[in-house]
Amino acid sequence: MKLKKDDIYLFSALYLNWGMIYGIISGISIILFKQEKAWLVLFNKGILILFLAAAFLLILKRKRGFIAIMAGCVWGALFCLALLTTPEILKLFSKIIFYTIYNVIIPIFLISELEDYDKLEKSFIPFIYMGIIYSIIQWRVFKITGLYSMEYSYLTIMVAILSLVLGVYKKKKGFLVIAACLFSINLVCGSRGSLICYMIAIIFIFVIFVDARKRITRVTLIAVSIPFAFNFLQRVMSWLSIYFTKSRTISLFAEGKFFYAASRDKYYSFVLEQIRNAPMKIRGIYSDRIYIGEYFQRTDPAQIYGSYSHNFFLEILFQFGMWGILLLIGYGIAVIYTIRKVKKDGSISMKTMYIVFASYAMGQLLISGSYLTSMSFGIFTGLLFSICLNRSHNCIRKS
Repeated sequence: MKLKKDDIYLFSALYLNWGMIYGIISGISIILFKQEKAWLVLFNKGILILFLAAAFLLILKRKRGFIAIMAGCVWGALFCLALLTTPEILKLFSKIIFYTIYNVIIPIFLISELEDYDKLEKSFIPFIYMGIIYSIIQWRVFKITGLYSMEYSYLTIMVAILSLVLGVYKKKKGFLVIAACLFSINLVCGSRGSLICYMIAIIFIFVIFVDARKRITRVTLIAVSIPFAFNFLQRVMSWLSIYFTKSRTISLFAEGKFFYAASRDKYYSFVLEQIRNAPMKIRGIYSDRIYIGEYFQRTDPAQIYGSYSHNFFLEILFQFGMWGILLLIGYGIAVIYTIRKVKKDGSISMKTMYIVFASYAMGQLLISGSYLTSMSFGIFTGLLFSICLNRSHNCIRKS
């Protein structure tokens, strides 16, 4: 069966946003039965396997399938190196290989394959409304369980930022209302980490869309007003905490704990100490999971899998030592190059999607996700490939 020209955009949008759809199904199960039914987990795994199979077929047929193959080869080589330095990572193999392929390698390929950013933007817009449905259901789930959801926050952050940018720079006021609603529900029943994505998105909006002269004036005003803003914000949160007593984010903000790190500060301290003690040591990919797991005396593979650096820079430096600085510099150069290219030559849609994907990746990888298993990293890296490889087409502004 031959794919139509736009099918790759629809498939990519569905692939990247499937988590929201499953979140809706899971949420309905919790509302109706007070728990997520076991068969739903099996259903989700089946869908993910189907997505993988379809993606592999695309890799074989599409012109940039070599990017996925190249990414897979690089990962394979790094994994073999890591086995020599930290052989204990083998106990996590089944879990890490699935999530690395599904969340990182396939998104790198899919986004690098997409050359028309207008179509990419349009393919994501229907999922904004899916995000509204998911948020309403999550609100109800929160009322039942009283538990905040980091997963919900990051699954909806792309459509939330897309709504914000569409509302501001395409003058679509309805999307501004949607963005405000998504932000508000996230504030109540989501996690604080995703709020950093909003902050980074605002910074990108200034950098990419605002004229340099106006940018300096506005940034100066914002910088001066930050201390007053935090004080005002704490007062607002104190008032909101009266009505949203179960909200973890609002409660922490009401207490002035804007930068409360939970257990992450222990991770950071351990990782930094290890880097200082052996700055040139190469430990290999996924090694931080093993070291942190042993330090906290964790034996369950699921707990070890979740014991990682929680910071992109520390993760790279821990795994590759000071040699990792070269990797960070190389990635940083690609980011700076694409920002300049997008700002100078990009269409509005290209700028919009860049802000969405960059804000998602930078915000999550700064304090929450691992670049080896987070879809945000795969998406943004694929976008870097797409921009760097595209010489013409709809990636640049039409004259």
